Amino acid sequence: MAAADSAATKPGQPHLLRVLGLGFGIAAVIGGTVGSGLMRAPGPVAAALGDPATILAFWALGGVLTLAMAMPMIELATALPRAGGPVVYAERAFGHTAGTLVGWADWLQNLVAISFISVVFGEYLQRLGIGGGLSIGTLAVLMLAVLAGVNCLGTRVTGASQTAGTVIKIAAIVTLVAALYLFAPAAPVPASPAPPLTFVAAVVAIRLISGTYGGYGALFYLGEEIEAPGRTIARATLLGLVGVTLVYVAVNAALLHALPLSVLSASTLPVADAIGVIAGPAGERLTTGFALLAVLTLLNITVMFTPRTLYAFAESGALPGIFARVTPGGAPWVAVIVTCAAAALLASSGTYLTIVAIYAPLSMVPIIATALAALKLRAREPELARPWRMPLYPLPVVLTLLVSGALLVAFFIEDTENSLWSLALLALGLPLLLRKKRTA
Repeated sequence: MAAADSAATKPGQPHLLRVLGLGFGIAAVIGGTVGSGLMRAPGPVAAALGDPATILAFWALGGVLTLAMAMPMIELATALPRAGGPVVYAERAFGHTAGTLVGWADWLQNLVAISFISVVFGEYLQRLGIGGGLSIGTLAVLMLAVLAGVNCLGTRVTGASQTAGTVIKIAAIVTLVAALYLFAPAAPVPASPAPPLTFVAAVVAIRLISGTYGGYGALFYLGEEIEAPGRTIARATLLGLVGVTLVYVAVNAALLHALPLSVLSASTLPVADAIGVIAGPAGERLTTGFALLAVLTLLNITVMFTPRTLYAFAESGALPGIFARVTPGGAPWVAVIVTCAAAALLASSGTYLTIVAIYAPLSMVPIIATALAALKLRAREPELARPWRMPLYPLPVVLTLLVSGALLVAFFIEDTENSLWSLALLALGLPLLLRKKRTA
């Protein structure tokens, strides 16, 4: 269905604009993935694995696994290039009720992500000496208000800001890697041989690494705004994930060059420690500035795509048509304002940390539902045009279901109480099911 022909948007009204190209797509994938995880995860991963070659191999393996698990999403996103992503795929495969529940879980987990990232942004601002007279919650709310305003200016403005921010971030990462190799003395090679790799260590490392690869799926929500979506979504997602993998391997190689393995393994902020080697006392400010940039591009793209789920709800009839209202610049302004207001309320309330602890199971719902949708639609609608078909089918689907299912079980076993609360949050979306599916 074309954006201009959407059910909740009447003819003649502003609609979503197909103005986002390949450059934006790659920037969205990289900008939505490379964030605070790169600042923190290398230390615990090094501690778990204990061998430089194994460490780099696992970071590369994380990229390969992420590429494989992205394939069901890419196939459906190119076949059904609609706003909203997982809610659209689940509804097509399993009906209105399933689609609504999947979309609600998806919107909730992205809402929590926006809230958490905005609070982290406020923390980094204060570390730079900005906004010291305000609470972190207030800084988070102000940042969300700014991003809501930018998003309401239109898709072109938001897309250009994301592309520019990601280019600057990649330039900063390249500079960091080069500086560590050029100016940091080579760390001594460990005298003792590496310990044997254990199953537990491998699981710990993969879990940490997989967390840093999340956030690549922005384009799946923006299908009605991507130029030539059948080609661009696949190319941008695949190229973007390859780029992310190269960044992660390069940064970890540079850290292993600059820091002794024992220091890297014990560090909670190894990028800061490495910058400190070459920049001295100024290293902390440089690290904070880099982290602020990484978080800003992540927050910008998340604020951009999350409201598209509410837009999709309005299209299906799960929400009133007002949520599909669009500015002349192509922004679903009601959905943007509601999303940012809800995230701001959460960020300022002091309860967001509790919500963060219980949203992890919700994050598995869209992934599992999309994999199952890809499986069902292959069987039920073999004639559906699929501009990009996942290779080695059904192996990517099976891998996605095994990994995501294992993580979901692990979440319930490790933290049963908060996982049950996540089910309660999911149940809050049941009133959405009372509205009938829109038929025209």
